[in-house]
Amino acid sequence: MKSNRVKFYTVLIGAFLFNLLFWQEKMGVNTLFYDAFLLTALFSLYPEARPVSTVRWLLAGHLICLAMVLIQNTVISMIAFSITLLLLVAFVQYLHRSAWFAAVSIFENMVFSIPNIFETLQKPSKAERPSRGIGKWIRFLIIPLGLLFIFFLLYVGSNNVFADFSEKIIDKLTSLFFNFFDFVSWDRAGMLILGLFLSTVLLLKSKLGVFSKSEAKLTDILSRKRITLRDRKQGTIYQMLIGLLGKFASGIMALKNINTVGILSLVFLNILLFVVNSIDISYIWFGYRFGDKVNLYEMIHEGTGLLIFSILLAIVVLLLVFRGNLNFYQNNKWLKRAAYAWIFQNGILVISVFLRDYYYIHESGLAYKRIGVIFYLVLVLVGLITVFWKIYKKRTNYFLIRVNAWAVIVLLVVASTIKWDRLIATYNISQHINIVIPVDYMVTLSDEALDILDQNRALLKEHNTLREKQGFKWPYRNDIDQTIDLRIKQFMEQQQAYSWLSWNLSDKQVKDYFSSQTVKK
Repeated sequence: MKSNRVKFYTVLIGAFLFNLLFWQEKMGVNTLFYDAFLLTALFSLYPEARPVSTVRWLLAGHLICLAMVLIQNTVISMIAFSITLLLLVAFVQYLHRSAWFAAVSIFENMVFSIPNIFETLQKPSKAERPSRGIGKWIRFLIIPLGLLFIFFLLYVGSNNVFADFSEKIIDKLTSLFFNFFDFVSWDRAGMLILGLFLSTVLLLKSKLGVFSKSEAKLTDILSRKRITLRDRKQGTIYQMLIGLLGKFASGIMALKNINTVGILSLVFLNILLFVVNSIDISYIWFGYRFGDKVNLYEMIHEGTGLLIFSILLAIVVLLLVFRGNLNFYQNNKWLKRAAYAWIFQNGILVISVFLRDYYYIHESGLAYKRIGVIFYLVLVLVGLITVFWKIYKKRTNYFLIRVNAWAVIVLLVVASTIKWDRLIATYNISQHINIVIPVDYMVTLSDEALDILDQNRALLKEHNTLREKQGFKWPYRNDIDQTIDLRIKQFMEQQQAYSWLSWNLSDKQVKDYFSSQTVKK
């Protein structure tokens, strides 16, 4: 481990560097410089993390997100960059396998950031002297300063001349204090404090390591545990089972009875879901015709939400059924088969939800929520697969949470590589023959799609007229041309205000386009 003095100076450099790079700037090439400093400092302060494979994979994902900030500069790329950086810091500083535990370790760093920074001000243990400790001097001064304050108040109250003299001194000191801070930018000072806080959180680990120690006790492999009747009775689920099943949930036949209840429950649920899937396969998979007068909005936004919730609830049901020693019950063969059938049928339900979303996109165009549904479905599908593996291989809930957390991280990194607003604008305009373009939504897309909107003004006006005929009203005060012109003006003014530190390829391309249009005019 490096000395406390090195850590303190590293954090201080990080704070000033953050202030210098990000003051009145957006994330761009400045992110590259700050990230290079952080990664160099991290792997210097914690060299034992360099050969860890998880750290290397996470570093690779983080560097992809960094590249996307410079190239794409989308909101999702910035979010992905920030999340992967925090997770990388946690995995470098602590021993972790799960992204969830790593996340709460970062929270631990935040909570103990002030003690951590003050700890770096202390001398190394071998050089410590009883008379040199800062904390000891503070303790020595508490009583003298307290007495000084009390007697000062007494003398002020008892001596008018001393009171007048003290008032003049206090007024002078107050005036000097405020005159000094007239020259200080409070916003800049706040930025420096924010930089100090971030650098402390990212570079200094907490000595407690509570969540790292907690995770070290967990394992992927489920093992059979002997649970005493007293401990079992204290469980909430046991109390629920007793309330529902009575004496059948206790005694030597409890596992057999619970196994029977589980089989019956899953059989009934499988029959119900089979009916639902049969209807969906008949109508959604093979019987749907584009142009049918169906309420697509209701089918997607309400129906899809409920179906996704039902799948998540199905996963919870399976986790409740396969809990504890029921996984090791010798006669649970039919329970497992019913569970596998339930998982398979929920997989079919995922496909049905995807087809609903696809039909909505085909007839109404792309939008954030419709893309979001696809991402949710991918995660739900991963969840179903991992639940199957948990039951089949007797894995713990920790395994389930850990693997699904990594699925979220992978999906986040993949999502950061796509310019979603530009994709939405390009797709919707390319489908103008098949759909009525949602113009009021299109003009709210981010600056990366501004040039596409500018190039297709006439088409957007035409489709806005079609929407008005359908009963949709234009929700903005300005018309389409004025709205786009205002967006362009604001974008160009922002670009003029930024320095080279905010440079990114996406903004440069859009700025170059409008600069060339100005020259042509």
